[in-house]
Amino acid sequence: MPDRPHAASDLSPICLAARAHVDIRAPNFGIREYVEFGTEASNQVFSYDMSVKEGMFHVGDSARPVVGFDADAAAKYPYN
Repeated sequence: MPDRPHAASDLSPICLAARAHVDIRAPNFGIREYVEFGTEASNQVFSYDMSVKEGMFHVGDSARPVVGFDADAAAKYPYN
C-alpha cells in the first residue's frame, strides 16, 4: 500500500519537519496534503526554514529537520 501523505503537520512545525524530511527521501512519494499553521504564538515559540513557494513545499537547506524552540516564549503560553 502506498504511503499516506498525512501527518500532524497542523499541530507543530516539529511534526511537519519530521514528516517532510521522510517524504523527500522516499522514492515513491507523490504528494503532501499541507494544512498551513503559523499563529502569532507558534511563530514566537518555533523557528523553522520551511515554506511553500509556487505550490512546492521546501524544507530548507539542512540535511535534517531543523526546528528551533524558544523556551522563554513558550513559557508565555502555559498549558491549561
